[in-house]
Amino acid sequence: MEIENILMYALIGALVSLAIRLMNRSPEKLIESTDGEAITLRLNRFYQISGIITIGIGGLFSFFILTDETETNPLIVLIFVWIFCLMLALPVLLWYMNHRVTFDEETVTSWDWRGRKTSIAWQEITEVKFNALAGSIMIKGNGEVAKAHQHLVGLKSLLQMLVKKTPWRAKELNLPIK
Repeated sequence: MEIENILMYALIGALVSLAIRLMNRSPEKLIESTDGEAITLRLNRFYQISGIITIGIGGLFSFFILTDETETNPLIVLIFVWIFCLMLALPVLLWYMNHRVTFDEETVTSWDWRGRKTSIAWQEITEVKFNALAGSIMIKGNGEVAKAHQHLVGLKSLLQMLVKKTPWRAKELNLPIK
């Protein structure tokens, strides 16, 4: 194996490790309410950056495909490249743009990746559990399910309110937050 390949794999590994570390640290931030206003939690900006980079990579591959004179039918390859890149980028960007959780002393409100809103009063919560596969906390009550993704910046603030307002404890949920 050439030294360039080893260095490239080491750089990719370091960048992925750094990104995961940054995403896992941001939920541990505490966000305080000012004057009793609701607190809004949003996903880490890394989601937006990775979606934009994926679309940029699709554009870069498109440029190389269109300028390659040996390619006999670049349109088919171009379509597959864009379908692949958009299948990766759009869900990530939609999560970043639409998913948020707002909570105050009375209710917790969640918006999913499509922007659909779910509100549950703290006293109406019947179940709270962490889905490790989806990476989200599911808060159930009054026939609704509000979800909070594990990479929301300031998720620890929501957990503190959850402990304060409900019988569930963060430690019992096996959350990846200290």
